[in-house]
Amino acid sequence: DHRDLHYPLRRQRQMCIRDRLKIFYISLVSATLQYGLTFSGLKILDTSTAALLVQTEVVFGIITAAIFLKEIPTKKQLLGIVIACSGTIILLGTPSVEGKALGASLVLSGAFCWSLGQVMVRGLNGKVGGFTLICWIGIFSSPQMFIMSLLIDGNPIPIIISASVINWLTILYLGIVMTILGYGAWFYIISKHAMPVAMPFLLLIPVSAILGAMIFFGEVPSLSLIHISEPTRPERISY
Repeated sequence: DHRDLHYPLRRQRQMCIRDRLKIFYISLVSATLQYGLTFSGLKILDTSTAALLVQTEVVFGIITAAIFLKEIPTKKQLLGIVIACSGTIILLGTPSVEGKALGASLVLSGAFCWSLGQVMVRGLNGKVGGFTLICWIGIFSSPQMFIMSLLIDGNPIPIIISASVINWLTILYLGIVMTILGYGAWFYIISKHAMPVAMPFLLLIPVSAILGAMIFFGEVPSLSLIHISEPTRPERISY
């Protein structure tokens, strides 16, 4: 029967459609919701504090991977999670977060959404390449974000028209360097390695984030923020 000859092609097409549907949900969770929550929280918190809170995505990622992917962390990794959680609890009690509980909650929620999205990407089992995946996420998330911006923030067109050169350069950097290059490489890494192995490398982010905040915004991190970043080091070494 000639229909049997076309069955593999039909099945491949159906799998592609299922993969795109998965990517649609990934874009909703790890891009639209995550960026909306994180950037909303960043408007309330200072950059250094937000950068440290975002690192809870490592903890969330390892825990969700253990639940959904059965990638069980080692005892040393569990100890690292406990230490990281302790640092987050201490940070929430510092003056930099005082009166800004909403901002901290938004950033933490964004970190959880991002981690869940990475677990969903890991669930693709490397079927989609890193740069192809970030391309599809951009295609799906762009209209999602525009609609959410329209509903929550109002008409974004005047803001787009009045954006300065610095604003556009920032957008280009976020779009090309951070998103295309950064996420393309990151998706390749998590397609090849278990989440408990890959996630701790994200703990390098606060160093560059705090330095960037000091250089570009003149923010001076308090001693409490510097001390809070210390406990994450054993977690990084233990992997």
